Amino acid sequence: MRVHRFATVTLMLMAFPACQSAPQNASEGLHPQTTTVCAIARGPAKFNHVFVLVRAHITSDGFEHTDLVDHSCENLGISLNYSTPFKGQDELVKAIHSPWPGTVDKDISGVFIGKIEWHVKVSLSLTGVRDLKVVKTDPNRR
Repeated sequence: MRVHRFATVTLMLMAFPACQSAPQNASEGLHPQTTTVCAIARGPAKFNHVFVLVRAHITSDGFEHTDLVDHSCENLGISLNYSTPFKGQDELVKAIHSPWPGTVDKDISGVFIGKIEWHVKVSLSLTGVRDLKVVKTDPNRR
């Protein structure tokens, strides 16, 4: 009798995938929560493992340290993880690394979408970038 009930429940779960698990990202149907760099940096536990959409600027040395920042909360930021493929990756890499690596000679801003991970530091694992803007700046004015 127990085997019969187990088989029935298993078949029901296979027949109704909606009962199994929630979608994990936009490609699976989940809409990102719109928020700010300031909110995430001030309360990282609240956003841990949350799929978010953030308007922000990038600061980068072009090698190891690339962060999302918001000018309304200086000295706070979110580490940016763009190592796995995502929509807009080529455009972002070109913006950060051309003509010189980093953001000393340019201001990069846009809309960044991904999942927040909070361990020792807060990071955003990107799944998409849109509305990317690059404005050349005078490196001596920073």
